[in-house]
Amino acid sequence: MRVLTSFAAAALALQLAGCDKAGSDTDVVLPGLLDLKAPAGAHVVNDCQTIIAPGDTSAPRFACVYFLDAAGGVDGGALLESDKTAETYRKAMAKAGWVFARDEGVEHYYERPQKGAECSDVAAMVSMQADQLRRLITASSRDFDAQQWRGFGIPASLAQACGDDRTNK
Repeated sequence: MRVLTSFAAAALALQLAGCDKAGSDTDVVLPGLLDLKAPAGAHVVNDCQTIIAPGDTSAPRFACVYFLDAAGGVDGGALLESDKTAETYRKAMAKAGWVFARDEGVEHYYERPQKGAECSDVAAMVSMQADQLRRLITASSRDFDAQQWRGFGIPASLAQACGDDRTNK
């Protein structure tokens, strides 16, 4: 429940963006918004909120990315990615124009400077809990092994940071 609360907290801080085809499976995370090309071996499910939060009709729109990561750890039910995998995602985000800003527990924040402004867009990635990840992988017709799979839930919206609120100035 802690990560779902983190999903909700991250999403509430961000405004919802437009909708894509529900449950689309692609290699680009949130096309037109995040434009993250998923690293090799990753599986992307845009509009995964009905899978990770079943029965929650008010769940904000999310994209999910999941991948094998045998070196990852566990924190309070959240399945954390290994340092090597975290670095792979930081590099992929950098290629998409995003700069790593900070980690806050299971939440990872990135900024993208806005052209001609003293502001940045802010995106969040939240490490998924085992039960959420199990539902996502099962819905994608893959076998689940809690010791191997890791994933992120990514709110389909951005926040804005301006002036001193930006981490990367």
